[in-house]
Amino acid sequence: MTEKTEFIDFTIKKESWNRYKLEDGSELKTRAILVRAFYEGKVNTEKNNVGGNSKTIFSVHPSKDYNLFGPPNKNNNPNGIKNSEKTKMDYSQINEDWNVYELSNGKQIKFKLLVGSISRCEDVFDDLGVPVYNVQSQIVVHVE
Repeated sequence: MTEKTEFIDFTIKKESWNRYKLEDGSELKTRAILVRAFYEGKVNTEKNNVGGNSKTIFSVHPSKDYNLFGPPNKNNNPNGIKNSEKTKMDYSQINEDWNVYELSNGKQIKFKLLVGSISRCEDVFDDLGVPVYNVQSQIVVHVE
Protein backbone atom coordinates (compact mmCIF):
# COMPACT_ATOMS: atom_id res chain seq x y z
CA MET A 1 0.00 0.00 0.00
CA THR A 2 1.10 3.54 -0.65
CA GLU A 3 -0.07 6.99 0.32
CA LYS A 4 -2.37 6.73 -2.73
CA THR A 5 -4.26 3.81 -1.23
CA GLU A 6 -7.99 4.42 -1.39
CA PHE A 7 -9.86 3.03 1.60
CA ILE A 8 -13.42 1.69 1.37
CA ASP A 9 -16.01 2.15 4.10
CA PHE A 10 -17.98 -0.95 5.10
CA THR A 11 -20.75 -2.18 7.35
CA ILE A 12 -21.09 -5.52 9.11
CA LYS A 13 -23.84 -7.71 7.62
CA LYS A 14 -22.99 -10.79 9.70
CA GLU A 15 -20.25 -11.76 12.17
CA SER A 16 -20.40 -15.20 13.74
CA TRP A 17 -18.23 -17.22 16.07
CA ASN A 18 -16.91 -20.47 14.62
CA ARG A 19 -17.00 -23.11 17.34
CA TYR A 20 -15.10 -26.36 17.86
CA LYS A 21 -15.39 -28.99 20.60
CA LEU A 22 -11.93 -30.07 21.79
CA GLU A 23 -11.12 -33.56 23.06
CA ASP A 24 -10.24 -32.18 26.52
CA GLY A 25 -13.84 -30.98 26.96
CA SER A 26 -13.25 -27.30 26.24
CA GLU A 27 -14.73 -25.29 23.39
CA LEU A 28 -12.70 -23.12 21.02
CA LYS A 29 -14.37 -20.03 19.57
CA THR A 30 -12.74 -18.29 16.61
CA ARG A 31 -13.55 -15.27 14.50
CA ALA A 32 -11.79 -13.44 11.68
CA ILE A 33 -13.02 -9.87 11.37
CA LEU A 34 -12.50 -7.23 8.71
CA VAL A 35 -10.85 -4.12 10.16
CA ARG A 36 -10.03 -2.21 6.95
CA ALA A 37 -10.96 -2.48 3.26
CA PHE A 38 -9.12 -0.81 0.38
CA TYR A 39 -8.39 -0.95 -3.33
CA GLU A 40 -5.18 -2.91 -3.94
CA GLY A 41 -2.36 -2.08 -6.35
CA LYS A 42 -3.06 0.28 -9.23
CA VAL A 43 -6.62 1.44 -8.95
CA ASN A 44 -8.25 0.95 -12.33
CA THR A 45 -11.41 2.73 -13.39
CA GLU A 46 -13.61 -0.22 -12.39
CA LYS A 47 -11.89 -0.49 -8.98
CA ASN A 48 -12.04 -4.30 -8.97
CA ASN A 49 -8.93 -4.94 -6.85
CA VAL A 50 -10.46 -5.00 -3.39
CA GLY A 51 -8.29 -6.00 -0.43
CA GLY A 52 -8.66 -5.98 3.30
CA ASN A 53 -6.95 -6.31 6.65
CA SER A 54 -8.28 -8.68 9.26
CA LYS A 55 -7.83 -9.60 12.90
CA THR A 56 -8.25 -13.10 14.24
CA ILE A 57 -9.73 -13.79 17.66
CA PHE A 58 -9.41 -17.09 19.54
CA SER A 59 -11.09 -17.86 22.85
CA VAL A 60 -11.20 -21.13 24.82
CA HIS A 61 -14.14 -21.85 27.10
CA PRO A 62 -13.57 -24.70 29.58
CA SER A 63 -16.44 -27.06 30.38
CA LYS A 64 -17.88 -27.17 33.92
CA ASP A 65 -15.85 -30.29 34.78
CA TYR A 66 -12.62 -28.99 33.24
CA ASN A 67 -9.64 -29.82 35.50
CA LEU A 68 -6.62 -28.44 33.62
CA PHE A 69 -6.43 -24.99 35.22
CA GLY A 70 -3.04 -23.68 36.35
CA PRO A 71 -1.43 -20.57 37.83
CA PRO A 72 -2.68 -17.40 36.06
CA ASN A 73 -0.24 -15.95 33.51
CA LYS A 74 2.33 -18.74 34.04
CA ASN A 75 4.80 -18.72 31.09
CA ASN A 76 2.26 -16.72 29.04
CA ASN A 77 4.80 -14.95 26.84
CA PRO A 78 6.18 -15.64 23.34
CA ASN A 79 9.16 -17.64 24.63
CA GLY A 80 7.05 -19.62 27.09
CA ILE A 81 4.58 -20.53 24.36
CA LYS A 82 7.29 -21.29 21.77
CA ASN A 83 9.28 -23.53 24.12
CA SER A 84 6.36 -25.32 25.75
CA GLU A 85 5.52 -28.96 25.21
CA LYS A 86 2.35 -29.15 23.13
CA THR A 87 -0.40 -31.75 23.13
CA LYS A 88 -2.21 -32.11 19.81
CA MET A 89 -5.98 -31.87 20.25
CA ASP A 90 -8.56 -33.73 18.24
CA TYR A 91 -11.61 -31.58 17.67
CA SER A 92 -15.00 -31.60 16.04
CA GLN A 93 -16.61 -28.67 14.29
CA ILE A 94 -19.76 -27.30 15.93
CA ASN A 95 -20.21 -24.54 13.35
CA GLU A 96 -18.06 -22.73 10.80
CA ASP A 97 -19.63 -19.79 8.97
CA TRP A 98 -18.78 -16.80 6.79
CA ASN A 99 -18.52 -13.28 8.20
CA VAL A 100 -20.03 -10.90 5.66
CA TYR A 101 -19.33 -7.19 5.12
CA GLU A 102 -21.07 -4.77 2.74
CA LEU A 103 -18.61 -2.37 1.12
CA SER A 104 -19.63 1.20 0.29
CA ASN A 105 -18.93 0.44 -3.41
CA GLY A 106 -21.74 -2.15 -3.41
CA LYS A 107 -19.50 -5.22 -3.28
CA GLN A 108 -19.48 -7.79 -0.49
CA ILE A 109 -16.41 -9.26 1.14
CA LYS A 110 -16.70 -12.52 3.05
CA PHE A 111 -14.21 -14.00 5.53
CA LYS A 112 -14.15 -17.55 6.83
CA LEU A 113 -11.55 -18.77 9.30
CA LEU A 114 -10.65 -22.44 8.80
CA VAL A 115 -8.90 -24.33 11.59
CA GLY A 116 -6.17 -26.77 10.52
CA SER A 117 -4.77 -28.00 13.83
CA ILE A 118 -5.05 -27.25 17.55
CA SER A 119 -2.51 -27.95 20.30
CA ARG A 120 -2.65 -27.25 24.03
CA CYS A 121 0.53 -25.65 25.41
CA GLU A 122 1.48 -27.57 28.54
CA ASP A 123 2.48 -25.45 31.54
CA VAL A 124 1.34 -22.16 29.88
CA PHE A 125 -1.77 -20.45 31.26
CA ASP A 126 -3.71 -17.26 30.49
CA ASP A 127 -4.76 -14.59 33.00
CA LEU A 128 -7.62 -16.81 34.28
CA GLY A 129 -5.49 -19.95 34.59
CA VAL A 130 -6.86 -21.57 31.41
CA PRO A 131 -4.23 -23.39 29.33
CA VAL A 132 -3.07 -21.53 26.22
CA TYR A 133 -3.90 -23.24 22.93
CA ASN A 134 -1.93 -22.95 19.69
CA VAL A 135 -4.28 -22.80 16.68
CA GLN A 136 -3.06 -23.17 13.10
CA SER A 137 -5.60 -21.59 10.79
CA GLN A 138 -6.12 -19.76 7.52
CA ILE A 139 -8.61 -17.18 6.34
CA VAL A 140 -10.55 -17.70 3.13
CA VAL A 141 -11.66 -14.44 1.48
CA HIS A 142 -14.33 -14.10 -1.17
CA VAL A 143 -15.30 -10.80 -2.88
CA GLU A 144 -18.49 -10.56 -4.90
